[in-house]
Amino acid sequence: MKAEYHSKVFQLIPDHLPKSFFILTGWNPFGQIGDHVDNQSVDKQIELEIGNLNHFRVIGMTPDEQHAEPGWGIACSEKHALVMARKYQQDAIYHVSGNSLTLISADGQKRTKLGSWKDRIRDPRNCIHFSIFVGSRNSAAITELDAGDRYGIIARVGAMFSSFTITDAEGYFRHNPENIRVIHVATDQPDRVLKVAHELRSFLDQEGVGILCRGIYQRVTAWSDDRMILRAWT
Repeated sequence: MKAEYHSKVFQLIPDHLPKSFFILTGWNPFGQIGDHVDNQSVDKQIELEIGNLNHFRVIGMTPDEQHAEPGWGIACSEKHALVMARKYQQDAIYHVSGNSLTLISADGQKRTKLGSWKDRIRDPRNCIHFSIFVGSRNSAAITELDAGDRYGIIARVGAMFSSFTITDAEGYFRHNPENIRVIHVATDQPDRVLKVAHELRSFLDQEGVGILCRGIYQRVTAWSDDRMILRAWT
């Protein structure tokens, strides 16, 4: 079995899961990247076949999310799961029992315990959208952002997050206009958002940096209690 099978993580809604189930995909037979339309067609076939069983969507992916394959969690016997794996030309399936995750070859001959199932779950509800509001150094007048400052912002955010968006806006602070950079990032690690906000505040010599999360706006200042900020988001 391929080495990457051992490091997969799984995106799903982990509510009311059966104590034991198998994870199967029909995408990319025998580990070879297939046509997208063909993959979707096979996925629909599997959904129809398991229609009478307790089933739910599970997306297996690499930890960096560079590669993903939609599949299904199915509450069935191991024999049934292995038959389906071979039918849909898959190399392996996964078995979840309690908090134990096991990789099983499609012929049933090889088994590898992969440890904690809970550690492999990626609940999409935990990927929260944060907006970080950063003012310019000179809040007394609207000025163009210095190229060095823009690079510094990008470098600091990029060190924390591989994907983000920056938009420019006109803001007002204590009745004074200023250029605003709004940094948008989606993550399940709010502590990283808080850390980068502190770094940007210090770098740009700001009194505070604003963060909007789930409709709750908070300012990150030198006197902020990070524990209180994080608690407000959970």
